[in-house]
Amino acid sequence: MSKIQQKLEEIEKENNITILYACESGSRAWGFESPDSDYDIRFIYVNKLDYYLSILPQKDTIEITEEPFDFVGWDLKKALFLLRKSNPSIIEWLNSPIVYKKDEEFFQKIKELANLSFNPKAMIHHYLNMAKANYRTYLKTQQVKIKKYFYVIRPILSLIWIEKNKTVPPILFNELLEKTQLEQNVRNAVENLLIIKKEKRELDLYPKVEELNRFIEEKIKYYEQFLKNFEFEKDLPETEKFNQLLEEMIFKYDPKACYSLEKLKNELKNFVKERQWEKYHTLKNLAVSVSIESAELLEHFQWWDKKPEDISQEEKKEIGYEIADIFTYLLHLSEKLGIDILKITEEKLEKTKQKYPVERFKGNYEKPK
Repeated sequence: MSKIQQKLEEIEKENNITILYACESGSRAWGFESPDSDYDIRFIYVNKLDYYLSILPQKDTIEITEEPFDFVGWDLKKALFLLRKSNPSIIEWLNSPIVYKKDEEFFQKIKELANLSFNPKAMIHHYLNMAKANYRTYLKTQQVKIKKYFYVIRPILSLIWIEKNKTVPPILFNELLEKTQLEQNVRNAVENLLIIKKEKRELDLYPKVEELNRFIEEKIKYYEQFLKNFEFEKDLPETEKFNQLLEEMIFKYDPKACYSLEKLKNELKNFVKERQWEKYHTLKNLAVSVSIESAELLEHFQWWDKKPEDISQEEKKEIGYEIADIFTYLLHLSEKLGIDILKITEEKLEKTKQKYPVERFKGNYEKPK
């Protein structure tokens, strides 16, 4: 575990990224690893803002192999794009029982998006293709690698699960096997292979199991037909929540991002929404609040007129809080009215420049006529 986490830290530094989530995939996550199984580490990461603003094509994957470790990472934008289409790989990652790194805030939000995106038809298509490809490639000969049986059996059990439950199949193979109805002879054959798999090396050969091959062929034919007749229509979810999560993570881990105001606006919006305070945020109440907070700011300067350098750090902190309150209500008010506060401020500044030209007002102020 420590070696993996150390390597993840190195990957972050070398690529100037932040890893939001890292887990084990493959046989170790599925619970049927061999003594010499590799570690398949999968992760989702976020780049700095400049990466997403470039017009040039950007590399959106990281792949590093250092035996016995295989690291594969996807950029957050790529991961969210695929998750919106119910990508099974990401869904499996998010359900892995072995987690090496996790931003809890990110994890909870992307899990919600995974539930929103889940499409059983897309998952059936994925697992069926996986079963067919591995079966035709590896299990037609008389001597087979044991692990290849599980690369076919696991997808087939997942197909049976999805057909029955219309939910994401369990990641742990034992749980999936236990909760799937099978003929006893098939179950016995699978359980026997599982014992051997955990004792033998990855590349060891084993005689073909005819009853499992018959079971596999039968299920592949069945699900080919099932998929043709499976009626399930579901529109892709709206992009808003996916875009929002992308923005939140960029701003969270790139404090120098030039659009950090958007992050603050999103946080304020979520703060109000979580507490169900929208009903109190009428235009009148917000405008009144700006005035009240401005008056509280004035209290700090009542009866005295110090210079900035004469104000203590404690006093500055208190004054800063009052300024923040005013700014917060201004942001709420501009958001309510659909006003871009930066754009309107720039526009107003240009009008003010024209109203007070430098050549006339430099070092001098008089009310314009």
